[in-house]
Amino acid sequence: MPAFRVRHLLTGVVALALSAAAPACAATFPPQSPSRKSSMPRSRLSNMSNRSRGMALPDRQNDRAPRTLALRIAQSGTPITPTLLAHHNLCMVARTKGAYAARAGTDTLNPVAQQTEVEHISLWSRQEPTEHPAKDLWLGRFTAMLDEAGVTLMSGSDAGILTNIPSPSLHDELALMVRGGMAPVRALRASTTNTAKVLDTKQASGCFSQGSHADIILSPCAPSETIRCSREIEAVIACGHFHDRLALDRAPRKRRACQQLAELAQPYGWNGRARHAARSLHSGDVNRPE
Repeated sequence: MPAFRVRHLLTGVVALALSAAAPACAATFPPQSPSRKSSMPRSRLSNMSNRSRGMALPDRQNDRAPRTLALRIAQSGTPITPTLLAHHNLCMVARTKGAYAARAGTDTLNPVAQQTEVEHISLWSRQEPTEHPAKDLWLGRFTAMLDEAGVTLMSGSDAGILTNIPSPSLHDELALMVRGGMAPVRALRASTTNTAKVLDTKQASGCFSQGSHADIILSPCAPSETIRCSREIEAVIACGHFHDRLALDRAPRKRRACQQLAELAQPYGWNGRARHAARSLHSGDVNRPE
């Protein structure tokens, strides 16, 4: 294994609340490996409640009322997922008159889901750009207030909807949390240990120990000191398999090839054959022609 400093786990994480008495403010859902079963019992899921974010915040962006609210949330024990990126990306759509919604990487978004976002994106494309940046910054400050008050924060990015590109969106969310005033190490905890404490009853994730469920990144620098380092990934250990930089760079090309193969086969009724070939291509069992 390369001699990189392993400083933190970075996993795609969720945002739900723990128990009916302590609902969370927002929710996103993590990618799960088919071979990895969740350690959370169904009884725990049935006690969770999902609440829409932001409804208790005043329109005026002052600090007094929000700090009081943050203390009340902390006292209730309610975990919070800020999902700052959802509003931030819409601000970017407004600033660019819609061009941001077609930036590099948006081709990885689910085309079916994107059809449901057309009206929303169109609406934000017509927004006055100067009306929203102040709120964008203030939401980050409020997130830092929650952290200072002792609220358990979990990172979420709403990846896959709106213009939120899967994978980079989590790094964007961490950067926004730090921009709002959180220390990098505390933003990282929102993606690792905090989520494990809330959702994992067996405490089998969010830590380094034998038998733990942990996807690990290897970075040449320390994300706990400089949050942009979370993007500088040299290797990943996922589901017990080591993937070097070369393998990581090949992965998007394999996914695109699989999608293209399935799309080409579908009109001819070769769906089953296409899926089998796509799985083989993605796993590396066959060579993709250049």
